[in-house]
Amino acid sequence: MKILIAYYSLEGNTKKAADEIAGNAKAAGADVELLRIEPKEEIVCKGLFGMLKYGHRAMRADCPELAPISVGIEDFDEIWLGTPVWAGRPATPVNTFIRDYPVADKVTKIFTTSKSGDDKSCIAGLKKRLPNVAETETRKS
Repeated sequence: MKILIAYYSLEGNTKKAADEIAGNAKAAGADVELLRIEPKEEIVCKGLFGMLKYGHRAMRADCPELAPISVGIEDFDEIWLGTPVWAGRPATPVNTFIRDYPVADKVTKIFTTSKSGDDKSCIAGLKKRLPNVAETETRKS
């Protein structure tokens, strides 16, 4: 089975989780590739103003333009999707990834990272858009 672990990470917490999850999957014998979802323009979220700004954008389900991805989605059997939680929602680049690439039927696992966010709400919203999610994982950062 070939698995793509696609994730967006602003501060490195979701990247750390993705690396660990990939390592565990590889140790179990899976063929795994990592893909960092990157917006075309870097998101700079500093301080309270930045948190409020991007939390508001997440609540509106904004979709920033992404840099081109380096893999063919069709080459993978499953996708595991990672996102930080912003105001109880996925990070905005993850919204774009779901909208712009044929991933909805391939995502079987969601993992989230947050400092104190509403992970349950974020996961519930993603599950509505991703019908084949069978597993979720939440990590506090």
